[in-house]
Amino acid sequence: MIRSRKNLQSTTLVFVVVLVALLRCEVAFSSSLRVRQETEPKQPVVGVPFQLSLILEGENTSELVPDENFLRDNQTTWTRTAKPITLQVRGKATRLAVELIGLAAGRQPLPPLTVRSKQGVREEIPLLPIEIRSHLSPDELTTVPFALKLAEPAGTLLPPPVVKALPYALLAFALVALALLLVALWRWRRQLQEKAKAPLPPDLAALEELQQLENEGLIAKRQFKEFYSRLSDTVRVFLGKVFGFDGLECTTSELVRELEDKPVPPSLEREILSLLEEADLVKFAKYRPDPVTAERALERARAIVRQTPFIAPAAEGNPASQGGQQ
Repeated sequence: MIRSRKNLQSTTLVFVVVLVALLRCEVAFSSSLRVRQETEPKQPVVGVPFQLSLILEGENTSELVPDENFLRDNQTTWTRTAKPITLQVRGKATRLAVELIGLAAGRQPLPPLTVRSKQGVREEIPLLPIEIRSHLSPDELTTVPFALKLAEPAGTLLPPPVVKALPYALLAFALVALALLLVALWRWRRQLQEKAKAPLPPDLAALEELQQLENEGLIAKRQFKEFYSRLSDTVRVFLGKVFGFDGLECTTSELVRELEDKPVPPSLEREILSLLEEADLVKFAKYRPDPVTAERALERARAIVRQTPFIAPAAEGNPASQGGQQ
């Protein structure tokens, strides 16, 4: 009996010692923790996010863990933004920061913040009331309105509407300029294609070729063989286009026979034969005419083109495309 009583006393004594030690630890934790409270900006405004900072000073403050549900539920005068509670440790001091929004003006109380030590000891840190202003001061009139502040993530500013729309305006301008450029290129290319598809009538093409031959000055250079060769080819191509045969593949006698059943006056037919025979002499018989004869041959070729009666199929009814009908 005596031995059992001694065991009971020993057990009770150990329990009391452990309980006293735990109470001393908790008291020591509470008494060693010092708290300073700051706000940024110093005078918060209704509806505008501000930062509440708690500087905890004491032993092992780096091991404290704040309650993440602080000001999350059942609050009518405060609300938290989406930012989590942050901790910054500097030596024996720990800065605990949380972003809040005041929902009512005046001196508003804050509930205590619960923290937990590494050993599991919980502590409620009392917080001082904060004065919330109901309107912006004159030097803050240019800040972002309350509605925009709540709509955007904390710490960001909305750019002005003009700045937001500027990239879209530049893109639209570039697209319009590109479209106009493409239309201009398309029209220019179409005009070139239309010109390529619409060749000159045979008489105008022949007269243009004869004018170019004169401009090259082959007579003055006394290059008679090349001059008469191109002169003959121009007349042959012209007659072939007008009457439907290949004038370049025909000899002079064959070309004249092609003209026999065509509406060509006999005098014009004799003039064509005379001019082509003269050209054959220069090309094949090494005949060298004088410059006056060569210049006369050029005018005779122009007269043949103008006096040959025809109506171009592609320009029927257009007087400008008709030959020199009398």
